[in-house]
Amino acid sequence: MALGPTMCLNGCSADIATRRTATPSENQGARDHPAVTSGSAAAAAAGTPMIGYRSTGVRDAIVDGVTGELVERGDVEGLARAIARYASDPDLCDRQGKAAFERVQRVFDHEKVFQALADFYDQVLAAHPDTAHLLARAQAAHQALSAR
Repeated sequence: MALGPTMCLNGCSADIATRRTATPSENQGARDHPAVTSGSAAAAAAGTPMIGYRSTGVRDAIVDGVTGELVERGDVEGLARAIARYASDPDLCDRQGKAAFERVQRVFDHEKVFQALADFYDQVLAAHPDTAHLLARAQAAHQALSAR
């Protein structure tokens, strides 16, 4: 939903780099987490600050007051005030957009994310005697692929 030349509600994808994005989702289910996070990361990668309700995924993607603004769930008036503040303050958008871009480069780098996930699986597999053999197989497969 377009809110003006530089604002849109999350889901609007046309020219995200020139827009400021609000994520007013109240959903907290796990099925919503990847979409919210990837949308927020995409906005951050484009140097766009985010505004969203303090809910699962959104609160992990937005550093309140640094890369955007978090509003309490269901606070429609607070969300409207935040949207109005960003719409009227291009310097705030630029400053927080730059911080969002720098954070997504630092935190959501694909190699770091993949390594963290691999490390997590290694810990889970190694922690239980019934799955420890799977860790050895995975490590052997990784070594074989790396040798190619």
